[in-house]
Amino acid sequence: MGVNEGSYEILENGAGKFKIEIDGCPTASANVESITIEDLVVDEREMTTGADWDYRVYGPGDAHYGTIRVRARVGRNSTELYQWWLDCSQGKNIRKNMSVIALKRDGTEARRWNIFECFPITWDPGDFSPTSNVACETIVAKMGRVELA
Repeated sequence: MGVNEGSYEILENGAGKFKIEIDGCPTASANVESITIEDLVVDEREMTTGADWDYRVYGPGDAHYGTIRVRARVGRNSTELYQWWLDCSQGKNIRKNMSVIALKRDGTEARRWNIFECFPITWDPGDFSPTSNVACETIVAKMGRVELA
């Protein structure tokens, strides 16, 4: 796992470094090539009362979760991500949970991120890459909340 200059956490599925589980999307889950997760932003709020003019006290405020970008190989039967996006774009409120699992070299689970209430905001059919002979689709979903298990 690495962190790029834009402060995004990027997982690339080179040699089985991670796997993802998307509720109701077993085919897409098995074909994920990369995931990009935006940073969590926590607002700050002032906690100082009106009588405190010598100093200010700040505390944590609301948490704002970003988006998760999932890039998956497209196969003959890979319509799960597109169908999820299409249903939501037609007004259905379908939220799915995802789990991103980082793996150790031996294939056992090292760390798990549970991402709840994901809602797709964009879907890109992608293009066919002649160098890898693979077509990939990308879906970007807004995260509801994240839990490190």
